[in-house]
Amino acid sequence: MKRKKSKLIIMIILALTLMLLNGCSLAVKGEEHDSQDKLIGVFITDSYLDLLDSDSYSAANHLPEPDSATNSTGYDSLLYAVINRHNSKDFSDWEIDFEGVKGLKFFAPKWKDEDGSTCTQAHYSDGICDSRMDVLESDEGTETKLTATVYTSLKPDEKELFFYLNRVYQTDDGKIYLVSGNGNGIVTDTDYMEGDVMSSSADGQTQYLENQEIMTDKLSVTVQFAIMHEPVKITLCQMDKDNKVIKQEDFLPGKLPEKLTAEKETSYILVETEKKAPDGSRTSSRDMYERTVDDDSFLQTFYALDNKIISTQHTEIVWVD
Repeated sequence: MKRKKSKLIIMIILALTLMLLNGCSLAVKGEEHDSQDKLIGVFITDSYLDLLDSDSYSAANHLPEPDSATNSTGYDSLLYAVINRHNSKDFSDWEIDFEGVKGLKFFAPKWKDEDGSTCTQAHYSDGICDSRMDVLESDEGTETKLTATVYTSLKPDEKELFFYLNRVYQTDDGKIYLVSGNGNGIVTDTDYMEGDVMSSSADGQTQYLENQEIMTDKLSVTVQFAIMHEPVKITLCQMDKDNKVIKQEDFLPGKLPEKLTAEKETSYILVETEKKAPDGSRTSSRDMYERTVDDDSFLQTFYALDNKIISTQHTEIVWVD
């Protein structure tokens, strides 16, 4: 059946309006982004992140000034992250959160251990799918590329989706903060077709001296945003070489086992995902996973989070000889 293509409109907010309070503009002095701080990724929100909020500013007149290294007010131009190290020196154990703000984190800070060695550790939320980090080191410096896809569903009669890439930076002494970013949007037609896609990106670079040589650190982030209907049921069919069903199991999305042992006669596994469109209609998609001799064999399924974002679950396949 010929599918009608949905219109894709990318809207970019080029300038932010000044806030008004009782008819007058309110200029608030807060901390500003330092151009020498390293861009390490983005924090994705579905609405503009207002870090110059006049209500918070007024309320703060009756409060002591917070420690900006560990917290932030509603009127600072920077929002600092809370880093929980869990009393561990292992960077992979550390948690980094922007408390009180809902969004998806996708960034890769660089840490230095006691020996002076550096390590780049990626941090990302559920809902950041197909993520990848490529790091290229050379005599001139380091180039890091972050790529991912965010899948989102639509509510009934919803035609517009907006996402904001709020840039995340790291200071020389390890503090992490974000600044408000621009927004891109998808506008769909009435067909609620899956697959409407837009791409949004951010990049930056810093320079520093090392052994009297100018070094350059570059980082780029590219995020694809795609529409996917909400998964409601997942069916796994183990098939033999004659395309006959050996075993069939139904699962709720997100409730598949961590490990699945295939039957000895299984030649491939069909994964059928039943989805619900905003108008209530049902669609389905299929993926096939063939028997492999690789030790690492995983099938990927999707499930809905509470915020319309669709996340992925990976199940290890154990092939029995």
